[in-house]
Amino acid sequence: MVNKFIACILSALIVLPALAQETAGEVEETVEYSDSGREVVLKGPKANWFISAGFGGQVYFGDHDNRVPFFQRVAPALDIAVGKWFTPTLGFRFMYSGLSYKGATQDGTHTLGVPVPGKGGAPYWLEKQKFNSLTLATDLLVNLSTVILGYREKMIWNCSPYIGVGLARVTQTPKNNEFLVRGGLFNAFRVAEGWDVNLDVKMSYVNDEFDGEFGGRSGEGILSATVGVSYKFKPRGFGRQANVTRYVRGNSDDLIRQINELKAENDALAAEAEKLKGVEVGTNEVIVNKFVTAYEIFFKDGSEALGKEYQVNLSLFSEIIAKSGSKVVLVGMYPANADSAARKTVEHRAEMVKDCLVKEFNVPEENVKIEFEYWNADSKFKAGSVVVKGE
Repeated sequence: MVNKFIACILSALIVLPALAQETAGEVEETVEYSDSGREVVLKGPKANWFISAGFGGQVYFGDHDNRVPFFQRVAPALDIAVGKWFTPTLGFRFMYSGLSYKGATQDGTHTLGVPVPGKGGAPYWLEKQKFNSLTLATDLLVNLSTVILGYREKMIWNCSPYIGVGLARVTQTPKNNEFLVRGGLFNAFRVAEGWDVNLDVKMSYVNDEFDGEFGGRSGEGILSATVGVSYKFKPRGFGRQANVTRYVRGNSDDLIRQINELKAENDALAAEAEKLKGVEVGTNEVIVNKFVTAYEIFFKDGSEALGKEYQVNLSLFSEIIAKSGSKVVLVGMYPANADSAARKTVEHRAEMVKDCLVKEFNVPEENVKIEFEYWNADSKFKAGSVVVKGE
Protein backbone atom coordinates (compact mmCIF):
# COMPACT_ATOMS: atom_id res chain seq x y z
CA MET A 1 0.00 0.00 0.00
CA VAL A 2 2.78 2.40 0.92
CA ASN A 3 4.61 1.54 -2.29
CA LYS A 4 1.57 2.36 -4.39
CA PHE A 5 0.96 5.64 -2.60
CA ILE A 6 4.58 6.75 -3.06
CA ALA A 7 4.48 5.78 -6.75
CA CYS A 8 1.34 7.88 -7.26
CA ILE A 9 2.95 10.91 -5.63
CA LEU A 10 6.10 10.66 -7.75
CA SER A 11 4.06 10.17 -10.92
CA ALA A 12 2.03 13.28 -10.14
CA LEU A 13 5.20 15.33 -9.59
CA ILE A 14 6.44 14.25 -13.01
CA VAL A 15 3.28 14.97 -15.03
CA LEU A 16 1.85 18.04 -13.29
CA PRO A 17 4.04 20.57 -15.19
CA ALA A 18 2.89 19.08 -18.48
CA LEU A 19 -0.75 19.15 -17.31
CA ALA A 20 -0.34 22.80 -16.41
CA GLN A 21 0.42 23.55 -20.04
CA GLU A 22 -2.33 21.34 -21.48
CA THR A 23 -5.18 22.38 -19.18
CA ALA A 24 -4.39 26.09 -19.02
CA GLY A 25 -5.89 26.70 -22.43
CA GLU A 26 -6.05 25.58 -26.02
CA VAL A 27 -2.62 24.74 -27.46
CA GLU A 28 -2.09 25.99 -31.01
CA GLU A 29 0.95 24.91 -33.01
CA THR A 30 2.31 26.92 -35.93
CA VAL A 31 5.16 26.07 -38.29
CA GLU A 32 7.36 28.88 -39.57
CA TYR A 33 10.17 28.48 -42.07
CA SER A 34 13.49 30.23 -41.68
CA ASP A 35 14.21 33.09 -44.07
CA SER A 36 17.66 33.82 -42.67
CA GLY A 37 19.47 31.84 -45.38
CA ARG A 38 21.72 30.35 -42.68
CA GLU A 39 19.48 27.43 -41.68
CA VAL A 40 18.80 25.11 -44.63
CA VAL A 41 17.81 21.49 -45.17
CA LEU A 42 19.91 19.45 -47.61
CA LYS A 43 18.07 17.37 -50.22
CA GLY A 44 20.39 14.39 -50.66
CA PRO A 45 22.76 13.01 -53.32
CA LYS A 46 20.32 13.31 -56.25
CA ALA A 47 19.69 17.03 -55.79
CA ASN A 48 21.44 20.13 -57.15
CA TRP A 49 23.26 18.62 -60.13
CA PHE A 50 23.98 20.96 -63.03
CA ILE A 51 25.47 20.98 -66.51
CA SER A 52 27.13 23.94 -68.21
CA ALA A 53 28.72 24.86 -71.52
CA GLY A 54 30.60 27.95 -72.60
CA PHE A 55 32.55 29.35 -75.54
CA GLY A 56 35.17 32.08 -75.58
CA GLY A 57 38.87 32.69 -75.97
CA GLN A 58 42.16 31.64 -74.39
CA VAL A 59 45.76 32.80 -74.50
CA TYR A 60 48.89 30.69 -73.94
CA PHE A 61 51.97 32.26 -72.32
CA GLY A 62 54.89 30.27 -73.77
CA ASP A 63 58.62 30.96 -74.04
CA HIS A 64 58.45 33.22 -77.11
CA ASP A 65 54.75 34.04 -77.28
CA ASN A 66 55.20 37.61 -76.05
CA ARG A 67 56.82 38.37 -79.43
CA VAL A 68 53.34 38.04 -80.96
CA PRO A 69 50.74 40.75 -80.16
CA PHE A 70 48.34 39.63 -77.43
CA PHE A 71 45.13 39.69 -79.43
CA GLN A 72 46.73 37.77 -82.29
CA ARG A 73 47.35 34.94 -79.83
CA VAL A 74 43.71 34.63 -78.73
CA ALA A 75 42.47 31.18 -79.72
CA PRO A 76 38.97 29.66 -79.39
CA ALA A 77 38.07 27.95 -76.10
CA LEU A 78 35.28 25.51 -75.27
CA ASP A 79 34.14 24.46 -71.77
CA ILE A 80 31.69 21.64 -70.97
CA ALA A 81 31.09 20.68 -67.32
CA VAL A 82 28.86 18.68 -65.01
CA GLY A 83 28.77 19.36 -61.27
CA LYS A 84 26.86 19.34 -58.01
CA TRP A 85 26.29 21.70 -55.08
CA PHE A 86 26.54 19.76 -51.80
CA THR A 87 25.50 22.79 -49.74
CA PRO A 88 24.55 26.35 -50.73
CA THR A 89 28.23 27.23 -50.28
CA LEU A 90 30.27 24.19 -51.40
CA GLY A 91 30.21 22.39 -54.76
CA PHE A 92 32.35 20.59 -57.33
CA ARG A 93 32.44 20.12 -61.08
CA PHE A 94 34.20 17.95 -63.67
CA MET A 95 35.10 19.91 -66.81
CA TYR A 96 36.37 19.37 -70.32
CA SER A 97 38.24 22.42 -71.69
CA GLY A 98 39.98 22.75 -74.98
CA LEU A 99 40.33 23.50 -78.66
CA SER A 100 43.64 25.23 -79.54
CA TYR A 101 46.45 27.63 -78.60
CA LYS A 102 48.45 30.15 -80.65
CA GLY A 103 51.94 31.53 -80.13
CA ALA A 104 55.46 31.55 -81.52
CA THR A 105 58.08 28.83 -81.91
CA GLN A 106 61.82 29.01 -82.41
CA ASP A 107 62.58 25.33 -83.00
CA GLY A 108 59.67 24.63 -85.37
CA THR A 109 57.43 22.76 -82.90
CA HIS A 110 53.78 23.01 -84.05
CA THR A 111 54.83 25.66 -86.59
CA LEU A 112 52.50 27.10 -89.20
CA GLY A 113 55.51 27.85 -91.43
CA VAL A 114 54.81 31.59 -91.29
CA PRO A 115 57.47 33.93 -89.86
CA VAL A 116 56.43 36.23 -87.05
CA PRO A 117 56.39 39.74 -88.60
CA GLY A 118 59.58 41.56 -87.67
CA LYS A 119 60.86 38.55 -85.71
CA GLY A 120 61.40 36.01 -88.48
CA GLY A 121 65.10 36.69 -88.96
CA ALA A 122 68.14 36.98 -86.71
CA PRO A 123 68.36 36.98 -83.80
CA TYR A 124 64.80 35.64 -83.19
CA TRP A 125 64.07 33.18 -86.01
CA LEU A 126 60.47 32.91 -84.85
CA GLU A 127 57.54 31.34 -86.68
CA LYS A 128 53.85 31.40 -85.82
CA GLN A 129 52.67 28.41 -83.81
CA LYS A 130 49.31 26.67 -83.31
CA PHE A 131 48.43 23.37 -81.63
CA ASN A 132 45.30 21.57 -80.46
CA SER A 133 44.81 20.60 -76.83
CA LEU A 134 42.25 19.42 -74.30
CA THR A 135 42.08 19.50 -70.52
CA LEU A 136 40.13 17.30 -68.06
CA ALA A 137 39.93 18.88 -64.62
CA THR A 138 38.03 18.78 -61.35
CA ASP A 139 37.22 22.03 -59.53
CA LEU A 140 36.16 22.80 -55.97
CA LEU A 141 33.75 25.77 -55.91
CA VAL A 142 32.89 28.08 -53.00
CA ASN A 143 29.81 30.28 -53.50
CA LEU A 144 30.94 33.65 -52.16
CA SER A 145 27.44 35.11 -52.57
CA THR A 146 25.89 32.67 -50.08
CA VAL A 147 28.85 33.03 -47.71
CA ILE A 148 28.16 36.77 -47.49
CA LEU A 149 24.37 36.99 -47.94
CA GLY A 150 23.13 33.55 -46.94
CA TYR A 151 21.19 31.18 -49.19
CA ARG A 152 18.53 32.71 -51.45
CA GLU A 153 16.53 30.49 -53.78
CA LYS A 154 16.33 33.21 -56.45
CA MET A 155 19.76 34.78 -56.06
CA ILE A 156 20.43 36.92 -59.16
CA TRP A 157 24.23 36.63 -59.08
CA ASN A 158 26.20 33.72 -57.65
CA CYS A 159 29.93 34.45 -57.60
CA SER A 160 32.04 31.33 -56.98
CA PRO A 161 35.84 31.31 -56.75
CA TYR A 162 37.35 27.88 -57.36
CA ILE A 163 40.57 25.90 -57.50
CA GLY A 164 41.17 22.74 -59.50
CA VAL A 165 43.60 20.12 -60.75
CA GLY A 166 43.63 18.12 -63.95
CA LEU A 167 45.46 16.67 -66.94
CA ALA A 168 46.29 18.77 -70.02
CA ARG A 169 47.01 16.95 -73.30
CA VAL A 170 48.43 18.14 -76.63
CA THR A 171 46.52 16.08 -79.20
CA GLN A 172 48.80 16.53 -82.21
CA THR A 173 52.39 15.47 -82.85
CA PRO A 174 54.54 15.93 -80.84
CA LYS A 175 51.93 14.92 -78.27
CA ASN A 176 52.39 15.73 -74.62
CA ASN A 177 50.58 15.20 -71.29
CA GLU A 178 51.13 17.48 -68.32
CA PHE A 179 49.66 17.92 -64.84
CA LEU A 180 47.70 21.17 -64.50
CA VAL A 181 46.59 23.35 -61.59
CA ARG A 182 44.22 26.25 -61.95
CA GLY A 183 42.04 28.80 -60.23
CA GLY A 184 39.24 31.01 -61.40
CA LEU A 185 35.97 32.82 -60.87
CA PHE A 186 32.67 31.27 -61.97
CA ASN A 187 29.87 33.84 -62.25
CA ALA A 188 26.27 32.63 -62.71
CA PHE A 189 23.46 35.10 -63.48
CA ARG A 190 19.91 33.80 -63.03
CA VAL A 191 17.70 34.33 -66.12
CA ALA A 192 14.90 31.76 -65.60
CA GLU A 193 13.85 28.86 -63.41
CA GLY A 194 16.77 26.41 -63.56
CA TRP A 195 18.74 28.47 -66.11
CA ASP A 196 21.79 30.72 -65.65
CA VAL A 197 24.06 32.68 -67.96
CA ASN A 198 27.72 32.14 -67.02
CA LEU A 199 30.96 34.07 -67.20
CA ASP A 200 33.94 31.87 -66.33
CA VAL A 201 37.45 33.35 -66.05
CA LYS A 202 40.36 31.09 -65.10
CA MET A 203 44.15 30.94 -65.04
CA SER A 204 45.96 27.60 -65.44
CA TYR A 205 49.56 26.59 -64.89
CA VAL A 206 51.41 23.78 -66.73
CA ASN A 207 54.96 22.51 -67.16
CA ASP A 208 57.33 24.54 -69.37
CA GLU A 209 57.53 21.73 -71.96
CA PHE A 210 53.77 21.54 -72.59
CA ASP A 211 53.99 23.44 -75.92
CA GLY A 212 56.90 21.28 -77.10
CA GLU A 213 59.64 23.81 -76.35
CA PHE A 214 61.86 23.96 -73.28
CA GLY A 215 62.92 27.46 -72.31
CA GLY A 216 64.19 26.78 -68.81
CA ARG A 217 61.23 28.30 -67.01
CA SER A 218 59.40 26.60 -64.13
CA GLY A 219 56.11 26.64 -65.99
CA GLU A 220 53.76 28.41 -68.40
CA GLY A 221 50.30 29.94 -68.00
CA ILE A 222 46.97 29.78 -69.80
CA LEU A 223 44.35 32.53 -69.46
CA SER A 224 40.81 31.64 -70.47
CA ALA A 225 37.43 33.41 -70.48
CA THR A 226 34.17 31.86 -71.66
CA VAL A 227 30.50 32.85 -71.74
CA GLY A 228 27.79 30.21 -71.67
CA VAL A 229 24.73 28.76 -69.98
CA SER A 230 24.00 26.36 -67.11
CA TYR A 231 20.98 24.18 -66.42
CA LYS A 232 20.22 22.96 -62.89
CA PHE A 233 18.42 19.61 -62.79
CA LYS A 234 15.51 18.84 -60.46
CA PRO A 235 15.35 18.44 -57.55
CA ARG A 236 17.13 21.76 -57.18
CA GLY A 237 17.62 24.23 -54.34
CA PHE A 238 17.68 23.69 -50.58
CA GLY A 239 14.82 23.48 -48.08
CA ARG A 240 14.19 26.01 -45.35
CA GLN A 241 14.57 25.02 -41.71
CA ALA A 242 11.16 24.55 -40.03
CA ASN A 243 10.64 26.13 -36.61
CA VAL A 244 7.59 25.10 -34.56
CA THR A 245 5.96 27.54 -32.15
CA ARG A 246 3.28 26.50 -29.67
CA TYR A 247 0.87 29.04 -28.21
CA VAL A 248 -1.44 28.54 -25.24
CA ARG A 249 -4.72 30.39 -25.79
CA GLY A 250 -7.50 30.82 -23.23
CA ASN A 251 -9.20 33.13 -20.76
CA SER A 252 -6.53 34.77 -18.60
CA ASP A 253 -8.61 34.52 -15.35
CA ASP A 254 -9.32 30.87 -16.01
CA LEU A 255 -5.66 30.29 -16.79
CA ILE A 256 -4.53 31.83 -13.51
CA ARG A 257 -7.17 29.87 -11.54
CA GLN A 258 -6.14 26.54 -13.04
CA ILE A 259 -2.44 27.25 -12.47
CA ASN A 260 -3.08 28.14 -8.83
CA GLU A 261 -5.10 24.96 -8.32
CA LEU A 262 -2.33 22.87 -9.86
CA LYS A 263 0.30 24.59 -7.73
CA ALA A 264 -1.71 23.94 -4.56
CA GLU A 265 -2.15 20.29 -5.48
CA ASN A 266 1.53 20.03 -6.34
CA ASP A 267 2.48 21.54 -2.95
CA ALA A 268 0.30 19.01 -1.14
CA LEU A 269 1.80 16.08 -3.02
CA ALA A 270 5.31 17.39 -2.48
CA ALA A 271 4.61 17.64 1.27
CA GLU A 272 3.45 14.02 1.34
CA ALA A 273 6.54 12.95 -0.55
CA GLU A 274 8.71 14.86 1.94
CA LYS A 275 7.12 12.96 4.84
CA LEU A 276 7.85 9.65 3.15
CA LYS A 277 11.54 10.36 2.49
CA GLY A 278 13.68 7.81 4.29
CA VAL A 279 10.76 5.44 4.97
CA GLU A 280 11.99 1.89 4.75
CA VAL A 281 10.05 -0.29 2.35
CA GLY A 282 10.76 -4.01 2.19
CA THR A 283 14.49 -4.54 2.59
CA ASN A 284 15.77 -1.07 3.51
CA GLU A 285 14.65 0.49 0.17
CA VAL A 286 14.64 4.32 0.35
CA ILE A 287 12.26 6.39 -1.78
CA VAL A 288 13.79 9.63 -3.16
CA ASN A 289 11.80 12.40 -4.82
CA LYS A 290 13.52 13.31 -8.09
CA PHE A 291 12.74 15.57 -11.07
CA VAL A 292 12.93 13.35 -14.17
CA THR A 293 10.57 14.84 -16.76
CA ALA A 294 11.55 16.64 -19.98
CA TYR A 295 9.96 19.83 -21.28
CA GLU A 296 10.62 21.43 -24.66
CA ILE A 297 10.63 25.22 -25.13
CA PHE A 298 10.08 26.65 -28.61
CA PHE A 299 11.06 30.04 -30.01
CA LYS A 300 9.84 32.06 -32.97
CA ASP A 301 12.14 32.10 -36.00
CA GLY A 302 15.23 34.14 -35.20
CA SER A 303 13.90 35.14 -31.76
CA GLU A 304 15.62 34.66 -28.42
CA ALA A 305 12.67 35.91 -26.32
CA LEU A 306 11.14 33.46 -23.83
CA GLY A 307 7.32 33.31 -24.11
CA LYS A 308 5.18 33.97 -21.01
CA GLU A 309 3.48 30.58 -21.25
CA TYR A 310 6.87 28.93 -20.85
CA GLN A 311 7.78 31.15 -17.88
CA VAL A 312 4.60 29.90 -16.13
CA ASN A 313 5.65 26.28 -16.56
CA LEU A 314 9.23 27.02 -15.56
CA SER A 315 7.92 28.45 -12.27
CA LEU A 316 6.28 25.08 -11.54
CA PHE A 317 9.47 23.25 -12.45
CA SER A 318 11.52 25.53 -10.19
CA GLU A 319 9.41 24.58 -7.15
CA ILE A 320 9.94 20.88 -7.78
CA ILE A 321 13.67 21.47 -8.27
CA ALA A 322 13.90 23.44 -5.03
CA LYS A 323 12.07 20.81 -2.98
CA SER A 324 13.71 17.75 -4.49
CA GLY A 325 17.24 19.12 -4.84
CA SER A 326 17.29 17.85 -8.43
CA LYS A 327 19.74 19.20 -10.96
CA VAL A 328 18.55 20.38 -14.36
CA VAL A 329 20.12 20.09 -17.79
CA LEU A 330 19.18 22.55 -20.53
CA VAL A 331 19.82 21.00 -23.93
CA GLY A 332 20.02 23.44 -26.85
CA MET A 333 19.17 21.77 -30.16
CA TYR A 334 21.49 23.03 -32.92
CA PRO A 335 19.91 22.83 -36.41
CA ALA A 336 21.55 20.33 -38.76
CA ASN A 337 24.51 21.91 -40.56
CA ALA A 338 24.18 25.02 -38.37
CA ASP A 339 26.68 27.80 -39.02
CA SER A 340 28.17 29.98 -36.26
CA ALA A 341 25.25 32.46 -36.34
CA ALA A 342 22.63 29.70 -35.93
CA ARG A 343 24.63 28.11 -33.10
CA LYS A 344 24.90 31.44 -31.27
CA THR A 345 21.12 31.91 -31.51
CA VAL A 346 20.52 28.54 -29.82
CA GLU A 347 23.18 29.29 -27.20
CA HIS A 348 21.54 32.62 -26.36
CA ARG A 349 18.15 30.87 -26.04
CA ALA A 350 19.59 28.35 -23.57
CA GLU A 351 21.14 31.18 -21.53
CA MET A 352 17.74 32.95 -21.53
CA VAL A 353 16.06 29.86 -20.03
CA LYS A 354 18.84 29.51 -17.44
CA ASP A 355 18.52 33.19 -16.45
CA CYS A 356 14.76 32.70 -15.98
CA LEU A 357 15.30 29.73 -13.64
CA VAL A 358 18.17 31.29 -11.69
CA LYS A 359 17.25 34.98 -11.53
CA GLU A 360 13.44 34.88 -11.52
CA PHE A 361 12.72 31.61 -9.70
CA ASN A 362 15.85 31.38 -7.49
CA VAL A 363 17.07 28.00 -8.68
CA PRO A 364 20.72 27.61 -7.56
CA GLU A 365 22.98 28.29 -10.53
CA GLU A 366 25.10 25.24 -9.76
CA ASN A 367 21.97 23.10 -10.24
CA VAL A 368 21.53 24.23 -13.86
CA LYS A 369 23.81 22.93 -16.59
CA ILE A 370 23.73 23.74 -20.33
CA GLU A 371 24.53 21.24 -23.09
CA PHE A 372 24.06 21.25 -26.85
CA GLU A 373 23.15 18.65 -29.46
CA TYR A 374 22.84 18.73 -33.26
CA TRP A 375 19.39 17.95 -34.60
CA ASN A 376 19.05 14.91 -36.86
CA ALA A 377 16.27 12.78 -38.32
CA ASP A 378 16.14 10.61 -35.17
CA SER A 379 15.88 13.53 -32.74
CA LYS A 380 12.84 13.60 -30.48
CA PHE A 381 12.95 17.39 -30.24
CA LYS A 382 12.79 20.25 -32.76
CA ALA A 383 15.81 22.09 -34.14
CA GLY A 384 16.32 25.45 -32.45
CA SER A 385 14.45 24.53 -29.26
CA VAL A 386 15.72 24.24 -25.67
CA VAL A 387 14.86 21.09 -23.71
CA VAL A 388 14.58 21.18 -19.88
CA LYS A 389 15.19 17.81 -18.23
CA GLY A 390 16.48 16.24 -15.05
CA GLU A 391 20.09 15.15 -14.81
